[in-house]
Amino acid sequence: MSAAFTGLQRCGPEPNLIDSVVNAATILLPVDEVGVALSPLSEQLSTVPLALFEVASALARHRYWELGLSVAESAAELVPESSNGPWRIAQLILGEPAARELEGDRLVELVQLTLERAPEFVPARVVLGWMVLDEDPDQVQSLLQEADARKAPVLVWSLAEKMFE
Repeated sequence: MSAAFTGLQRCGPEPNLIDSVVNAATILLPVDEVGVALSPLSEQLSTVPLALFEVASALARHRYWELGLSVAESAAELVPESSNGPWRIAQLILGEPAARELEGDRLVELVQLTLERAPEFVPARVVLGWMVLDEDPDQVQSLLQEADARKAPVLVWSLAEKMFE
């Protein structure tokens, strides 16, 4: 693993390389050693939040969801005013069915926080719309009216179509 970390230092935090390193760790190491083995990678990237988000996503893709969530939360702390932090954490939760059940309220809060920080971000508007569709169709209508459909037409129109079924 140390050779892989050296390679990352030389090449920079490229997403495909990060995914390859995480993939190697999850294949070669016992489950309880993956977090410890990847901690130097997290330390190496501790000043590069976007790279840490890539590590978190890679861990989640390789079924290390809780560890990925922990890394994403650490990365989000590095950019406390950015919409990227809550959005990336929300994406991890959305990608794990069991987590959606357990973290449903938190998920709504994360997407709302994303929209507070980036009101024009259409994917967050649509995700929030899907989450509240049954309980609050008026909020969905408001979210859609304020969305620039040109930025994500398929997302906007799929939600609008569902709303008017």
